[in-house]
Amino acid sequence: MKKFILAGILSVSSLACATPGLPTSYTVQIDDSFSAQEIAIIESAMSSWTSLSTDAPTFDFQITPAFSEYHVDQVPWGDIVLKKDTLKFIQSVSGNSSDTVAYTSTSSVLCHVENGTFNLNPKTIGATVYLPALEDMSSLVPSNPNGAYFMTIAHESGHAMGLHHTGQGTIMNPSLYGAAGKPTCADLTQYCSDRPGLKCECTE
Repeated sequence: MKKFILAGILSVSSLACATPGLPTSYTVQIDDSFSAQEIAIIESAMSSWTSLSTDAPTFDFQITPAFSEYHVDQVPWGDIVLKKDTLKFIQSVSGNSSDTVAYTSTSSVLCHVENGTFNLNPKTIGATVYLPALEDMSSLVPSNPNGAYFMTIAHESGHAMGLHHTGQGTIMNPSLYGAAGKPTCADLTQYCSDRPGLKCECTE
């Protein structure tokens, strides 16, 4: 059985550093080339994080055109951009494989910014999530393409908020097989660990 991989260009070591000022509320800019059905799944998948706790992240969804000219290092801090692209492109990105179905580029890896590895201002650079079309997911997971698309989006949203890969039974598991169907209390714990002061009492 082929294992489809969910990728995030994010250094796990970055989470060992203090990450002050990480957002708890995001503006989500959705490429207008997504279909109405894809947008509905995107909004539902990301909102599944919000339902976990009163301290969970919240999202303001906006449909925005012309992302072909919107570079990763121009995404405003506190924004998450969702771009639609081909599986061929997604799998061709350095570090990805032929099993990768989506990935997140987070230029704002704060630990690297803070220690000087990257010369970036973490207050002005957000995340870009690259997703395939739902029909691509249908060809990969014909038994449940909508569910696989939902899980992929919820997972990549976690990377966009600074989360790293975790084990089976969580949405941040790196493979669709073995991942939870939606964000869990364990995923919320990771989200809150980088945001001191949040109680994050989980209502899963």
